[in-house]
Amino acid sequence: MCGVSAARMAKAGFTGAPALTLQTEHWQDLGVDWLILQKYFKPYPVCRWAQGPIAAVLDLKARHKFSSQNVAGLHIVSFHEAVRLGQKNAITTEEAQYSTLFPCALALVHGTVMPQHVADEALGDPEVQRLSAVLSMDEDNYANRLFPLQRMARAEITLHAGDILKSGWFEPKWDAATPPTQGELEEKFHAYAGPVLGQARSDALHLAVMSLDKTKAQPLFDLLSQPISRATNLGRSAKS
Repeated sequence: MCGVSAARMAKAGFTGAPALTLQTEHWQDLGVDWLILQKYFKPYPVCRWAQGPIAAVLDLKARHKFSSQNVAGLHIVSFHEAVRLGQKNAITTEEAQYSTLFPCALALVHGTVMPQHVADEALGDPEVQRLSAVLSMDEDNYANRLFPLQRMARAEITLHAGDILKSGWFEPKWDAATPPTQGELEEKFHAYAGPVLGQARSDALHLAVMSLDKTKAQPLFDLLSQPISRATNLGRSAKS
């Protein structure tokens, strides 16, 4: 959105603030210090503040080998601001994506959180709704002290059998300090793009992006401008 807005402003004649852009200290690290590498990626398609809670929940599920049907209660502890967004019930995809708590129910049911899990039509899943009713969230002084430099969360799951499982502290993965590998990013791209665009177009997009340092950008623009249609879902070009 910012890039498109900047392009439209430039087309309209907006030139920015010369007093800032002409100061030489702003250009000393040009081509050396890439600010985009200081950003984060999200493993799951929901709010970044929900990434830590999801990681804590999935860690408990992996270590203790229980199913969502075994869960009687789930309590998440995090920082104050995350708790303020801890909506436990979601009936629209926007509510599901921007809740720091509801995605934990999705993670328990599906073992992960994918775009199809936060789609409107998937939120009414009976097991997801059952778990959303037993979710709770509270803040912790330790997590509050670390925020905003760190966004910590931990989980406590109560099973129907009476067991209470407690996780350690987790924070969102894939930040600048612990970035995803190239393989993890490629796996996420194909998992998200493949079902919508088809394998052929997804592979072509991947190749076009990875070849930008060697070729012109026009092949990428051509692929991006093609509409999504039934043909592309079947792995064919929209022009065929």
